[in-house]
Amino acid sequence: MRNFLRKHGIASGVLFFILVILFYGAHIDGARAEQVCLPHKEMAKRLIVAWDEVPVAMGLATNGSVLEVFASPIGTWTIVATAPDGTACALNSGEAWTTFAVGEPI
Repeated sequence: MRNFLRKHGIASGVLFFILVILFYGAHIDGARAEQVCLPHKEMAKRLIVAWDEVPVAMGLATNGSVLEVFASPIGTWTIVATAPDGTACALNSGEAWTTFAVGEPI
């Protein structure tokens, strides 16, 4: 996993940030929003068409799911978890997404 992160320039801090968002969002927004789940291709297509969001980060969760952050040029974002069977669920979304370079101070 560490080699994957280095190869693709994804800082472990970014993945930690994503996991914090997932944990926080699952407890805060879970009661307010209905979870949307679709086949991964359909989820990606809808995010591109509706929000101009494309994948900007990804990681493999311990349960075998792939976590992805989709973001747009204007800062909207959606975190998606895709199960091994290809079902993708939007876990949380928001605005003001910012990407930092590896080693860049926050």
